[in-house]
Amino acid sequence: MNDTTQPKRRNLQAWGLFLLFFGPLAVAMFLYYGTDWRPGGTGNHGELVRPPQPTPVVTLPGTEAYPDGDGFLRDRWTLVYVARSPCEEACQEALYNGRQMRLALGRLMDRVERVYLFTTEPPEAGFLAAEHPDLVVVDATGAAGEALLTAFAGQDEGYWLVDPLGNVMMRYPADQTPKGMMEDIKKLLRLSRIG
Repeated sequence: MNDTTQPKRRNLQAWGLFLLFFGPLAVAMFLYYGTDWRPGGTGNHGELVRPPQPTPVVTLPGTEAYPDGDGFLRDRWTLVYVARSPCEEACQEALYNGRQMRLALGRLMDRVERVYLFTTEPPEAGFLAAEHPDLVVVDATGAAGEALLTAFAGQDEGYWLVDPLGNVMMRYPADQTPKGMMEDIKKLLRLSRIG
């Protein structure tokens, strides 16, 4: 009796080990290839722009510091705030949050530039000089501005993150907390060898 139960027991153990190791792999392959189900959770706080939108090379009022416009939105990570209405309280708070986020990056902050694109009227010069001296303010009201703004779709106003190659890759609502943006940008800066 002992002789016949030993091979059966060994076979059951072998099948058990086989299922233990290959069962989860088979279930994962079925879920990935056999269904439309995908995990819902993401590790980012912003919304990915799929596919990333390339920005055209443009020369706009406010980009005179860039050589012939080809350095604008290139060579550095850029946090762009697009304003399609006058910069009032909500806009000023969003600009403050963007500034705080950039300062919180510490030694990495030189890799991130902040740009304010406006389509109506610029913010008050005194406010900019006192609160945001590092902010690049760009007038996007002309034809070249309209061409540039086509890359910033998906929300009326708010932040967009542009990579050093000029691709719009993430967007954040205007009321996004600086901590969420900072976590995303720190992760990108850690992984990126460019910019």
